[in-house]
Amino acid sequence: MNSINNTLFIGKVLHFYETLPSTNVLATEMLDRQAFREGMVILTFNQFAGKGQLNNKWESEAEKNIAITIVLKPDFLPLQQNFLLNQAIALGVYDFIRLFVKEKVSIKWSNDIYVADKKIAGILIQNSIQGQQFQHSVVGIGININQAIFKSDAPNPTSIFLETGKEISLWSAVDFLCKYLENRYLQLKSNQFDLIKTDYHDVLYRINEWHRFEANGYIFQGKIKGVADSGQLLMQTAEGEKEFDFKEVKFLKDLLV
Repeated sequence: MNSINNTLFIGKVLHFYETLPSTNVLATEMLDRQAFREGMVILTFNQFAGKGQLNNKWESEAEKNIAITIVLKPDFLPLQQNFLLNQAIALGVYDFIRLFVKEKVSIKWSNDIYVADKKIAGILIQNSIQGQQFQHSVVGIGININQAIFKSDAPNPTSIFLETGKEISLWSAVDFLCKYLENRYLQLKSNQFDLIKTDYHDVLYRINEWHRFEANGYIFQGKIKGVADSGQLLMQTAEGEKEFDFKEVKFLKDLLV
């Protein structure tokens, strides 16, 4: 067991594994059989069966990237405001990426991190709810750090190394990541909801730009206007403003002219 030094609670309990199928799966199994301390971290630099949203696969070359899961207890957060947790975590990862990549970093709704039109990090949050209260949240994050070649059919991966030409220490990256995640989580815990919403919207991918999208087999031009408190994407279309649930709308490449 290791420990993160520059945080108050995230990573103070840290379980590091040389290799794992999935940090989220292990974290969930641990929660099923034991009590946990908020901020507990499961970490590996070799995750070989990681999953993204809707069971999408996450490619990660061994000893090149970070796969990390943080267990949180956001029982202070009203359930109807649950998307704020997504926003805070996405902002923490965004802040971390911006430490190394200075331009064109954004958050693609709902919580992928992009550099220009390329994906550099993904987030999967699994919430456990009892009654009207959060029990815990299992926050899985995959970040491409030093990987130079991607072999899967993922259409648009990138890494910090590909964007900067510089390799960075994975352990140093973990320290910074935990610090930035904790900073944003503490903002959430201190009810700085407006700040989190504003910061999230300010860096939202494709916001206030006309682009091509697809929903229910229909391709259309739309302009992202923001995100509702409940998490739906707000978009202006030729038929007026519409709301879309996660995975209901697909982002498309723009046609070359």
